[in-house]
Amino acid sequence: VAHAGDLVLRDLGYFVLATFQQIAHVGAFFLSRLRLDTNLRDARTGQPLDLLGTLQRQGHLDRQVWLGEAQLPVRVVAVKLPAAVAAERRRKAKQNRDQRWQPSARHLALLGWAIFVTNVAREIWSAKTVAQVYGLRWRIETIFKAWKSHFRLTEVPGGAAAQLEAMIYARLIFVTVFAQTCAGAAAYAGHAPPPPPSLLQWAGLIGDFFLVLCLEAWRRPLHASFGRQLDY
Repeated sequence: VAHAGDLVLRDLGYFVLATFQQIAHVGAFFLSRLRLDTNLRDARTGQPLDLLGTLQRQGHLDRQVWLGEAQLPVRVVAVKLPAAVAAERRRKAKQNRDQRWQPSARHLALLGWAIFVTNVAREIWSAKTVAQVYGLRWRIETIFKAWKSHFRLTEVPGGAAAQLEAMIYARLIFVTVFAQTCAGAAAYAGHAPPPPPSLLQWAGLIGDFFLVLCLEAWRRPLHASFGRQLDY
């Protein structure tokens, strides 16, 4: 549930006009990629907006529009993508698994831009900032995936309430230290080849070798520790 002042980042899979209306109604903000089949009307003239034609003429866009049949007032922002990125997006669109849907020429052309809708005012975010903030969504998803898949943060065993609380806090402290250490290691590596491991790669390595790392920190011989564990 969104509250006043919150910011909600949405992917295309969650592009729902009714939800955007609810977010705006409580005084919260949203930022989402635009579904390319959604109707847009110019907020000044009320006329349908020729999105592709406008982008082909101007190269970019930052305009107030009415979104969909509900005519939700939003800001549409379009930033031109590098040619290589646009070509990759079009390749994926043509290889879509759902054979019942084939991208139109208009759809493929519009994939040359990153197109967003938001109710955050231009005085607060520039068009460049809109694109930068939306990029955080993937970073957040990557962090959650690392926590869930490699650190099993969602697995909570049974036990006394005090034990569970201590374990949850210990895990949260660990992932916080991990995130800071991982970011520091990536910064230290710089841009020289080979590139530093990604967040998921770091998480996978630490998840797989966590016991070994602990034994090393405790100066315990690995073979002796495994023997004691087998006895246990």
